Amino acid sequence: SAMSVIINRHRGTIIEFEGDAILTVFGAPLNQPDHARRAVDTAVEMLEEVERLNVRWDADGTSEHWRGIGMSNFRVRVGVHSGPVVVGNVGSESRTKYAVIGDTVNIAARVESMNKVLRTTLLLTRPTVEAIADPEWSLRDLGEQEVRGRREPVHVYTIEGLPKLEKAET
Repeated sequence: SAMSVIINRHRGTIIEFEGDAILTVFGAPLNQPDHARRAVDTAVEMLEEVERLNVRWDADGTSEHWRGIGMSNFRVRVGVHSGPVVVGNVGSESRTKYAVIGDTVNIAARVESMNKVLRTTLLLTRPTVEAIADPEWSLRDLGEQEVRGRREPVHVYTIEGLPKLEKAET
């Protein structure tokens, strides 16, 4: 719920809740020339909100649940990638949903997962960074990274000063 509020504030479109993940798109259904900045601002704000939630959950005892499963705090990982997609209603006469399809979506999912290996909480791809004319963040270049299911590596960055994952997660 807290993440949905942030996404909506930045005018992202929540496509789907997939288990513990939220698939969000910026720039659809309405064009947003600043879609990349909106996506990154959303991601940073989400990570900041998770930190605030952890403080609140430490105070009210909720954090004991996370410690019980081996995590010192609740953490999220975010992958942001920019590129062309097919977006719209898909399905059949009996069942339709609004969806986003394409290699861009697949890369974003793989980049989110790459946070585990790199022990980061947010990764941005080169196309996203290049789409932001004047980034206000200090970026750390993590270079070309192999991506499962792709021949070509993906160049990724993270933003300095974000929380890191305590350990590589599986």
